[in-house]
Formats: sequence, structure tokens, C-alpha cells
Amino acid sequence: MNELNNESFKQPEENLNTTKEKLNLKLITIVLSSVLLIGILFSFTTLSYKSLVVNFKNYFDNAHYSTANNLVVTKGNMNILKSFKINNDLTSYFKDKLKSITEKLNNGEITSDEALVIINEINRYNLLDKEIDETVGVLSNNISSSSTLTKGISEYQKKNFKEALTIFKSIPSNNEGYNTAATYIPKCKEEYTNYLLKEVDTLVAEHYYSKSITLLEENLELLDNSTKISDKIEELKTARDKYIQERDGK
Repeated sequence: MNELNNESFKQPEENLNTTKEKLNLKLITIVLSSVLLIGILFSFTTLSYKSLVVNFKNYFDNAHYSTANNLVVTKGNMNILKSFKINNDLTSYFKDKLKSITEKLNNGEITSDEALVIINEINRYNLLDKEIDETVGVLSNNISSSSTLTKGISEYQKKNFKEALTIFKSIPSNNEGYNTAATYIPKCKEEYTNYLLKEVDTLVAEHYYSKSITLLEENLELLDNSTKISDKIEELKTARDKYIQERDGK
């Protein structure tokens, strides 16, 4: 009788141990799977980020500045490493780039115009600390201002887009700075167009329609008869006529 009772107690105990073993096995499997999944995701994230940085550097090194900028702005925004590392990595890269520019200038490997173009592109990112900004300033001050291209870039950096555009458009196609100037012309047009439209909005708020129209018409040729400007002129003429009718009808 005692043996029977002992067997009855042993069986539930064995079942309980078996259940615990199964649960432990499942738990271990889940943990291992989770670790493996996290490892795979981390590896993918790391490789994806490294690829982004390498591609950016390649584009920038080969003077494909717009492509490089578009890449870093639009790609990998869901990558958590980009959020934490991109600014530091680009800053480090640009520091090395500036050192390289200085060395190449001193060795006569690049012209002052070429150096200024690269410096201007680096400045677009606003990532450099005070020390690097001062280095950029020293480099810019030591660059000859005698060439037309350099003058144009200097005006562009000062945000004098009308003056810069006028200078860039004056550079003949047989000039060695022509190709560089050609890359700045659309940038100047866009910046100056935006500036004019903001000025016009300010004038229109005070009902200075004729003054707004004149401002745009005076710059239409410089902007190669921009459709955006032409359309704005027609819009202003219509608004001016309506305003005059309403004013005189009172």
C-alpha cells in the first residue's frame, strides 16, 4: 500500500519536472532567437550606415556635391546609427578634407578657385566647430581674389546672389572656371528668385503692387525669363487691377 502511494506521488512530480524542462527549453529558444535577431538587425544597421558614409565620401571626393548632399539628407533616416553618428563622422571627414586642401594648395596641386569651391561646399553643412571655421576663414583670406570665378564665389558666400549670378554669367565658355561657374548659376537663380518673391510679398502686404512688378521685371532678364517670375508678374498685375477697382469703387 505504501509503495502504491509513493508511485502516485512520483508520477505528478515527474510530470512537473518535465513541464519545467519544456518551459525552460522554450525560454532558452526564445532568448537565443531574440539575441540572434538583434544581432542580425545590428549587423544590417551597421553595414547600411557604413555604406551610406562611404558613398557620401566618394561622391564628395569626386565633386558630385549635390548627389552627396541628397544622399545624406534623404537616405537612411530610419537608421538609428545615422541619428547618433552622422554629424561626428562628417565633421571628422571635413576636418581631414580641409587639411588636405591646405596641403594641396601649398604644393600647387589645386588652384585657389578649386579650393574655394570645396570650402564653400563644406560650409553648407554647418558642422564645423570654431577652430575649423577659423581655418576656413584663413584659407579663404589667403586665396587670390583676382579671378572672376573667385569673386563670384565670394559674393555667393556673402549671399549676394544677384552680384554672384551676374559674375558667373559673365565667365566665357573658354575660361577654365566656366564649368565651376555653370554649377553655381542655377543655385544663384534659385536663391535670388526666392529672395525676390519674399521681397514682393512684403511689398504687396503694403499694397505696393507697381513697385513689386517693377522689381521683378528689372530682374527678369538676369533670371533668363524665369517662368516663376513671369507668372508672378501676371499675378501681381491682376491683383493690382482688382485692388484699384475696389479702392476707387469706395
